[in-house]
Amino acid sequence: MNILAFQTSGWQLFRIRFLNALAILFSIGLAYPWAKNRELRYLAACASTPDASLRFNGSLKTFYSGFLQSWILCFLILAGSVALGILVGKKQQADLLAVYQLFPFILVTGLLYFTSVLLFHALRYRINHLETSSQISFRFTAGQSDFAGLYFSGVLLSQLTLSVYFPWFLTRMLRYMAKNTHWGNVTFEFTGSAKQFFPTYIKGVLLSVLTLGIYSIWLYKDFFNYSINHLQLNQDRQSIPLTSQLNTLDAFQLLVGNAIILTLSLGLGYSWVKARTLNTLSKSIHLSEGFLLKEALTNDSIPKTSWFRPTL
Repeated sequence: MNILAFQTSGWQLFRIRFLNALAILFSIGLAYPWAKNRELRYLAACASTPDASLRFNGSLKTFYSGFLQSWILCFLILAGSVALGILVGKKQQADLLAVYQLFPFILVTGLLYFTSVLLFHALRYRINHLETSSQISFRFTAGQSDFAGLYFSGVLLSQLTLSVYFPWFLTRMLRYMAKNTHWGNVTFEFTGSAKQFFPTYIKGVLLSVLTLGIYSIWLYKDFFNYSINHLQLNQDRQSIPLTSQLNTLDAFQLLVGNAIILTLSLGLGYSWVKARTLNTLSKSIHLSEGFLLKEALTNDSIPKTSWFRPTL
């Protein structure tokens, strides 16, 4: 039994994204929240759980509020980076060259933090406004400081170690995301270990380089299967593991097919790529038969969004 099934049409998604692109272009970006809202509603309507369909109930007003606040935060980071660089340069009696050398580091650090905050609120907003047709809601209960710290440190350490730290970063993020995601009275748990994935990851990276990227198909399959096969659902003291049946042939057809579509269409076929990816990956995820959501949480249990609700 599939835990989540997608029946997405590449052509329909293209029509939505094409109209969205025109609206964003002619509105000089102001229509982005409206456009993204349309796409999220369509994708949610194309998905279904074992007992019901999904729907996205985010409001356009909240989208616009978050969109404006995200730009304000980005401007504050840019302005703060410039001001801090100048301040440090003056304090050290350095010339403008020293300031210019310091500015990229401050800017990259600020933008990385901005990305972590943006990602957190985008995830929380989307998950907390997702529900099934039977009114069983999803919740994301993570804290901003914990999520931002985990993401910031993980990306930084992965870069400093030339991606050697990535399996630990991935495992920590998956465990944190699962722990803080709820579906009705169902909780998620990730049981994977970085030590389990590290040998597979290192072998995949080295062979991908040696084979000029060909082995990345196997790495993609192993990455996806690791993420799913160590994920389980807990309900009323019952643990139900998820399993991934993505094989090498499926991964090959998906990745090579997507590459051909993007190349021949000069990028215009991204909607078909996204539809193929969602349809293929969702079909490969299964859980045990007989799983039921025995009761639903009310909307009052969903935490309110904070003052900053970006929707990117």
